[in-house]
Amino acid sequence: MTTLAADSPRVYELGTVNEIPVVANDIIYEGSAVGLSSGYARPLVAADTFVGFCEQNVDNTGGAAGAKNVRVIACGLVQLAVSGVTAITDVGAAVYASDDNAFTTTASTNTYVGAVRRFISSGVALVEFDTPRPPGTVTASALASSAVETAKIANLAVTTAKIDADAVTNAKIADAQVSLEHLDSGIAPSHVVKYAGTITWSGSGAALATTVAGVAATDKVVASFLVTPSQAAYIAKVVPATDTITITLTAANTSNDAQISYVVLRAAA
Repeated sequence: MTTLAADSPRVYELGTVNEIPVVANDIIYEGSAVGLSSGYARPLVAADTFVGFCEQNVDNTGGAAGAKNVRVIACGLVQLAVSGVTAITDVGAAVYASDDNAFTTTASTNTYVGAVRRFISSGVALVEFDTPRPPGTVTASALASSAVETAKIANLAVTTAKIDADAVTNAKIADAQVSLEHLDSGIAPSHVVKYAGTITWSGSGAALATTVAGVAATDKVVASFLVTPSQAAYIAKVVPATDTITITLTAANTSNDAQISYVVLRAAA
């Protein structure tokens, strides 16, 4: 469509009101919270899209869908009886509708309609309400504490500039959610500890093969004395094989009193 080259008068209406076709064979009473069902207005049912409060009774009994329109107040402030509002500290609490005349601070499967703007008395509040907004305009007051349970942030979308200095103080990463591919190359390890333990010498010889289930011949093993042997000796070599670690000393440990700690390292993958 081309840009205007001349005046183009338009039809305007007050931004706080709207008219919506009514569902077939139903009545919407003045003051009802109005919801949408397949695009038609009806007395709100939990989980409907909220479109405002009925300004004037509309009786479409026996009429086809869309035979009549309902005029609604689409946004503003309204006094409501709200279950869950008990004190002035409830100002800001989200308000939901479970039907066209039942309002609560419990989200459940109910429809969000607005937030408490003034505490009037226990169970009564002035509620600021509004109808659905375009993406990106959802406010904190429109979300219940449990409204967002699982979300994925796009890769590279979180930067230091977008995180407040004290935004993260203590966090737990879910089990099994950190993998090598998610680590920066600067901190990704070449090897990881696969096994570790202590071997008590036996056999009175200079070499001892010990079963360590899972060890592979391609692993690397680091060993050191936890308890030195009575016979002067040091570790000459440590050789891994399938499910086995063989340690060789420079002299036989005839007293079998050496204890050797080991760590098995495996290439990170």
